Amino acid sequence: MDIIIICGMYYHDKFWTSKQHIALRLAKRHRVLFVEPAPLVAAPLLFPLDYKNWTKWLMGLRKEKENLFLYAPPPLRIPADTRYLIVDKLNQKIISSFTAKAANRIGIKNPIVWSFDYRTSEFKGKLKESLFIYHCVDEWAEMPVPFLKKEIIGKIENRLAGNADIVFASARKLEERLSKINKNTFYIPHGVDYGHFSQDIDNGSFLPEDIKDIKGTVVGFSGTIENWVDIGLIEYIARQKQEWTLLFVGMIGHSADVSNLKKYKNIIFTGLKKREELPKYLKVMDVCIIPFKINRLTEGVNPLKLYEYLAAGKPVVSTPLLEVQRMGDMVKIADGYDAFIKAIEESMKENTTEDIEKRRSIARESSWDVKVREMENIIKRFL
Repeated sequence: MDIIIICGMYYHDKFWTSKQHIALRLAKRHRVLFVEPAPLVAAPLLFPLDYKNWTKWLMGLRKEKENLFLYAPPPLRIPADTRYLIVDKLNQKIISSFTAKAANRIGIKNPIVWSFDYRTSEFKGKLKESLFIYHCVDEWAEMPVPFLKKEIIGKIENRLAGNADIVFASARKLEERLSKINKNTFYIPHGVDYGHFSQDIDNGSFLPEDIKDIKGTVVGFSGTIENWVDIGLIEYIARQKQEWTLLFVGMIGHSADVSNLKKYKNIIFTGLKKREELPKYLKVMDVCIIPFKINRLTEGVNPLKLYEYLAAGKPVVSTPLLEVQRMGDMVKIADGYDAFIKAIEESMKENTTEDIEKRRSIARESSWDVKVREMENIIKRFL
């Protein structure tokens, strides 16, 4: 099959998400054109240091692998498309036109269009597709984006979901909402690159320099810190358990204020690390945590890090996120600050070989290879 994947991330982004994992596995069996985001028309002025991204369109089509092509549209996106429907429609028509030309250059005909971008309803029919898929992985209207109008985002996304032939939803909450708009909505939780995160790092000499000297209990978090992370909970743990080291591996987003946390000597921020390095950092963590706030945004979250923690064999403690609770006794759910600390203490005792293998077996069943095959089977029913 020919597949055009449209999403709001660059393939070689700072961190990998479901989009890249799915594209990589689809390309093992099909020809895939991965369409990267179109920057704002003012990108050269607004983001001069990000020139490596907004100048990618000058490179044209790039062949990443045998069946995987990358394409970045030119920086022609008009601002305010999350505030005004007319601007969104105009942007979509411009970007879909460039995408169609890129697809023609490599001879793509009657493709499956697989969109992760809620702003693509106008793409339908423009690419002469055989099937149109909307893959929803977040509550977009709840994202902490400046100048965003929730009601406009809702209208844009609802139109896309209603016009799609298939809708994939990564969380039950998303499925419940979108199935009211499109009866062909399927719940497909996120997967994990099992082989990568299950690898054993036994020799201490292979550990990164910035964590080599960590001693005692290590409570760890891997991922971006944004305003959906409960900073108050983290500070409470650091204050109550000064003998623990709280290790945060990942970038600090613009919406998160961690200034209070930086005064604690037992909190370490490593900054963003390459994906290849993450198993080494997970190695030193005794317990992994998902300290998210509970709100309308996180109700629709299916954390990738959950499956990565389990693939590494690590015990996991989380706030009561709906998708995490579906894991049953594989994860300890804690509602309240003191309950969270207690759950971490209990998890430290659950690191037998049997415990580790039990977690890894769950992750193995949730590998991206399994998830992509599942979605391919659904697609074949609709073709």
